[in-house]
Amino acid sequence: MLPHQEVVIGVAGVSDIDTTAAQQFGELFDDLEGADVEVVCARVRTRVHEMMARSGLLEKIGEDSIYLEVDDAVADVQREDPH
Repeated sequence: MLPHQEVVIGVAGVSDIDTTAAQQFGELFDDLEGADVEVVCARVRTRVHEMMARSGLLEKIGEDSIYLEVDDAVADVQREDPH
């Protein structure tokens, strides 16, 4: 069995997402979660954050998995990793 892993997704380059993209991201999140991979996002723009909230994606991922900066996300997942 593989150890628990984390993926930090920096989305600064994403200025907007539609419902199809939100659905696909949700499916990716489910697949990774099923493989014991924690997904966190960083540098989420306001418009993208709002769409994530409207689509239910934010509820699935959790507000605590959204970070202002990639460095903050990496530091936090490293603190949580017992290895």
